[in-house]
Amino acid sequence: MGLGLLAGGAIAQEPSAEDSVAPAAETPAGIAQNEAERMMREADRALDARNYDLAIELLTDAFNAFNTRSNYYQQLSGVFAGVDNAIADEHRVAARDAAEERDRASYDLAIVYRAADRPEEAIAPLVQVIASQGPTRDLGQRAYQQLKEIGFVTTAYPRQ
Repeated sequence: MGLGLLAGGAIAQEPSAEDSVAPAAETPAGIAQNEAERMMREADRALDARNYDLAIELLTDAFNAFNTRSNYYQQLSGVFAGVDNAIADEHRVAARDAAEERDRASYDLAIVYRAADRPEEAIAPLVQVIASQGPTRDLGQRAYQQLKEIGFVTTAYPRQ
């Protein structure tokens, strides 16, 4: 996934003292690994207390943080591919790990929607999990089973 920063063969030049450099985009809240994990733990506590709105907010924030982390590591992996493959591989693994956590947050979000008697809102996060994990992995299969329980799909998977 390239950003197209040098699209059309443009040559990057060092900025002169007269050029103003735009600051980087703000880092989303919770992007730090421990912060996103804290949000997941707090969401568990909110769910236990049946505070569904808070659990949904926390899981959505955790999903966004893990997704952003995954995207950043994916970009870094692409930058280092062919330059330093060990670093590229390190960032690729970090992107995959963050994506796993993102999918877990998405699955948990769907569970909270179901607990809050809002099953129609569980469909999108469940489909996202299946698309990301695939239907053969454990989390993908559990997400598909949730869709079956909701009544969104009718055919069981794996088939018996």
